[in-house]
Amino acid sequence: MSSKIAPFFSLVTVTRNNLPGLQKTLGSVQVQTDQNFQWIVVDGASTDGTLDFLEDVAKSRRSHFPCTFLSEPDRGIYDAMNKGIGRACGDYVLFLNAGDQLAGPDVLKTIREAAGKTPFDIIYGDALEEREKPDLPPSLKPARSHRTLARGLFTHHQAIFYHSRALKSTRYNLSYHIASDYDLTARLLMRGGPVLYVPRPICLFERGGLSQRALHVGRREQFHSRAALGLVSPLANRLIYGTQLAASLLKSAAPGLYWAFRARRSSRAMAR
Repeated sequence: MSSKIAPFFSLVTVTRNNLPGLQKTLGSVQVQTDQNFQWIVVDGASTDGTLDFLEDVAKSRRSHFPCTFLSEPDRGIYDAMNKGIGRACGDYVLFLNAGDQLAGPDVLKTIREAAGKTPFDIIYGDALEEREKPDLPPSLKPARSHRTLARGLFTHHQAIFYHSRALKSTRYNLSYHIASDYDLTARLLMRGGPVLYVPRPICLFERGGLSQRALHVGRREQFHSRAALGLVSPLANRLIYGTQLAASLLKSAAPGLYWAFRARRSSRAMAR
C-alpha cells in the first residue's frame, strides 16, 4: 500500500508494560483480509521490551500495513488515546487496547463493505468477552441500540468505529478516569449524525482491564457524565445508577444466574 494513499481505518492501540497483550493484538491485526489500515501504538514508556518489539514491527516488510508508534510518559489511558487520534489519518478510528483482539480475520472487510460511501459518525457491532476460566468459550455480548446510551455504553468501546471527521474537534475528557469513552460517545451521538449497527462481533475483549477492576468508579463517572450532558432527568439518572449497581451485585453474588441471563439475551440477539 502506498504511503500516499490514506488508509480506510486507523487502529489505535494504547499500552504500557503489556508486551504479551500487544503481541496478541498484533496477531489479530496481521491476519485481516482487508489490510487497508494503519496501526498506531501509543506506549506509556514501557520497560518490558515493548519499544524494541515495536521498532522491529515498524521495520518489518512482512506486513502490508504501516505501523507507527510513540513511546513516552502520559497522563493515563485517555491521554494516550487522544495522542492516537492526533496521529490517525484513516476514515474510521478503532481503539483496540493491548490484549484485545479483532474477533475474526474478516472484521475490517465486513465493516468497510457495510460502511459503503456513507460517512457514518459511528459504526458499531457486538463483542466477544473472555470468561473467568480460560477453558470456557468467549461469551457473546450483543450490542444494545445506541439509542439506549443513557443506560450505559451500548457495546464495548473496542467494538465502536468513530469517523475521523466526527473526532476532528473532539477528544477524551481527562477528568474521567474510567468512563471517558462513554462521555465521548455520548457527545458524538448528541450531535445527531448518522449511525450504523453491524450485527456481528467486532472484538474479543480481554478480561481484567481497568474498567472491570474499577466498575464502581466507572458507574459513578457515567452518572456524572449523564448529569453534565443533560442526557436524562436527575431521577432517571439515579434509577439507572441503581440498576447498574444491582447488575454488578448479581454478577458477583450469583455468576451462574447472571451468565444464564446473558446467554438468553445472546440467543435473542443472534436470532434477530
